[in-house]
Amino acid sequence: MISLKIRKLKDMKILSIISLLLSVMVSLLIPSLANADPEKLWIFQPRLTTGIMHYEFDFKFTAPGGAVPSTVKLFDDMPFFGGGAMLLYDRCFADAYFQLSTTGKDDEGTEQDTEYVRRVDNEFDRKDYAITFGCMVTNNLSFFTGYKNGKTDIHIASTQNWPYDRIDEESTGDVEFKSDGLFLGVAYTHPIGNGQLGVQLAATKLDAEYNQHNFTRTNDRAVGDKPDTNDENWFLLGNTLGWTLGTNWTAPISKHLWYGISFNYSNYDFDLDSAYVIRKGEPDPDFINTLGSGMNYDMIETVYSLQLQLSYQFK
Repeated sequence: MISLKIRKLKDMKILSIISLLLSVMVSLLIPSLANADPEKLWIFQPRLTTGIMHYEFDFKFTAPGGAVPSTVKLFDDMPFFGGGAMLLYDRCFADAYFQLSTTGKDDEGTEQDTEYVRRVDNEFDRKDYAITFGCMVTNNLSFFTGYKNGKTDIHIASTQNWPYDRIDEESTGDVEFKSDGLFLGVAYTHPIGNGQLGVQLAATKLDAEYNQHNFTRTNDRAVGDKPDTNDENWFLLGNTLGWTLGTNWTAPISKHLWYGISFNYSNYDFDLDSAYVIRKGEPDPDFINTLGSGMNYDMIETVYSLQLQLSYQFK
């Protein structure tokens, strides 16, 4: 309970800092908007993007006493593609983009000892969307804010076999992990020749939903009965206050055509708000009681991405 209060105080402190930065941003933007030249041109800049991301997702419940009722840990390097568009006027801009990854695979392979054989195969993909608004307050410094949404779909398939007991078990799990929220950031650019080198830092407040549907079929060949089935659903809600750091280089190819290279890193460690399991159409009281008596919950998402983009300016 004490650690939870400390964490809440830290979150409140960080949120206060974000609110202060937002107030400073507004106070700086008002003079910029008030002094905008009415003859300034609007610029519309669509773009195509591609790249590769290193995606890591680590989820685990640990009950008191060390039991682990559920664990999902996966990572892979996945190519992605996407697109977006930016609308600029004077010193301010609005931007929207989407990004879709290919399917990643993290096969845990076959684990075998003297009692059983176990194999786990994971597949997953990632979708991201964002809307950003910002303004330059100097020729090099800008502030921005916006909304982002991310979704990871995961399919888990596992088989276990106990040869001596003649028991076979097949399990599948379909996971939908979604997170969304607001962000606030600052960016700095420095001209080098015809191009610009930039860095940016953003604070993000995300709410997350983790939904997992498990289906297990157990066949006891020693008894000869029909296979038993178990159908259950896991529901979790969490939140985090994380940071995203990035660097980028942009330069013109021609009068209207530009290219860009960027590298971004983000890490989100989610705190548990609530969790429950439904078995046979009703919440499992044993799970809820265990959760209330000190179950430890960990869910961490980490993304490294290298992105290439090609944009065209319409003035």
